[in-house]
Amino acid sequence: MIQFGATPYLKACAYYLRMEVFVKEQQIPWSVEYDESLQDETPYFVYFVAGAPVATLRYQIKDGKLNPDRLCVLKDFRKRGIGSQLLHAMEKLGQENQLTEAFLWGEVAAQAFYLKNGYQTAAKEVSIDTIPCYLFTKKIG
Repeated sequence: MIQFGATPYLKACAYYLRMEVFVKEQQIPWSVEYDESLQDETPYFVYFVAGAPVATLRYQIKDGKLNPDRLCVLKDFRKRGIGSQLLHAMEKLGQENQLTEAFLWGEVAAQAFYLKNGYQTAAKEVSIDTIPCYLFTKKIG
């Protein structure tokens, strides 16, 4: 089940998932991973299995384009289509808000995932938060 919003509960679920995947698993420093979004009303999609949060995706609009960010899925729940479901839910909401393009910085290791979901690699590799990343873009409308 997917829930969307900026309630304290959903944000706590998202921060828990980000801690597990980005900080503990990928060794991104806590001070780098938790940015200004801790203080704002940025909404998240959170995917639940049996009542427990297992994946999240931050919803943002930047420069008139949808900007999916901080997509993460707990290790035991990967390769089940959960990340794709979150991306598609976000893209649908973006379309409902008259957005026609999406862009994101995604990990080089996740390139096949983004390509499978219709994104195109649009820039050379860069390092973001110590992780090698590409810029990915997609027409959504």
